[in-house]
Amino acid sequence: MLTPRKRIRKKDLKEDKLVTLYFQAREWTEEHINYILGGAAGLLVILLGLFLLSYLHGKAENTAGIEFSKASKLYQASDYRNAVTQFNNIVDRYSRTSSGKLARYYLAQSLYKTNDYTAAQRQFSKFSSVFSADDHLKTSALAGVAACLEEQGKYEEAAKKYQAIVKKYDDAPLASYFLIRAARCCELSNDKAKAKELYKQLITKYPESREKDDAVLLSAQI
Repeated sequence: MLTPRKRIRKKDLKEDKLVTLYFQAREWTEEHINYILGGAAGLLVILLGLFLLSYLHGKAENTAGIEFSKASKLYQASDYRNAVTQFNNIVDRYSRTSSGKLARYYLAQSLYKTNDYTAAQRQFSKFSSVFSADDHLKTSALAGVAACLEEQGKYEEAAKKYQAIVKKYDDAPLASYFLIRAARCCELSNDKAKAKELYKQLITKYPESREKDDAVLLSAQI
């Protein structure tokens, strides 16, 4: 006598699938246990590496800060040649730290003070290309590049640099000063028309500035 076939319910199918998946997962885990443990160990190594890097970076920041303080005292004492040496060492050894980045700016300033305009221009340029934390320092570095060009007699290039600063940072505290420097450089490069245009721009845009009266006088002399 045939036994009636038991009706398979959806619930039974679901339970069978769950059992199957369980055993499949168990088999996969047993086969790949070394890989799993290796992955966990790898993650641990990565975490330890990140911790070590963080510790070393913090230590470098502290050391760089101490060295920067020493170099700053030389700069404030107008001992620019020794300041160049100290700031240069900080830049070479701690360029990725906050103090190392700021040291490059003061290295450029110190080089400028010692009349090494080519080297100063290079350092101002490097600083301005990577530093963005403070607009005042950024504009000062860009102006440093222009000033170095001006000191080297490259008046046309200097004028363009000064104008670029004013165009991008027209509300900067020294914008009127940069503009009058641009006009003077245009005069020195014999571009009188451009110089007069810039003087007029200064008079119109910065009527309350200290440079306004100078601009009126210099414009009248062209």
